[in-house]
Amino acid sequence: MGKKSRRTKLGRNKNPKNVIKDVREKMDVGELASARETLVALIGQERDSADAWHMLGTVDYLMGDSKSAAQAFEKAAELSPSNPSFLNDLASLYSAEKRYQDALPLFERVVQLAPDFVEGAYNLATCHLNLNHYE
Repeated sequence: MGKKSRRTKLGRNKNPKNVIKDVREKMDVGELASARETLVALIGQERDSADAWHMLGTVDYLMGDSKSAAQAFEKAAELSPSNPSFLNDLASLYSAEKRYQDALPLFERVVQLAPDFVEGAYNLATCHLNLNHYE
């Protein structure tokens, strides 16, 4: 029964990339609860999908659940440790929670991985300012 209910929630699109696309469309029209339900079902089938975990973190954050968002972003970063966008989003969440010491090494890694990623460099500088690192 578990597999049937998961497939129903995923709809006809069993391909994870198609499911992620469907989730983005749901997010665009504000159907966050439905997007979350679809992602949870996808993760039930594809536990190692960093993209699904990252999207779940985004949806949870938009729904106001920072704790669940952090857990999902952490899982995405664990599964894809060299993805600067995933690391930047996790570090940004930590910064929003004023967890600058946790955010700093992640922002540093983002800049190391993607030196041309302007948002990452800006976030790193802002994090240093928030820590009173003026040098």
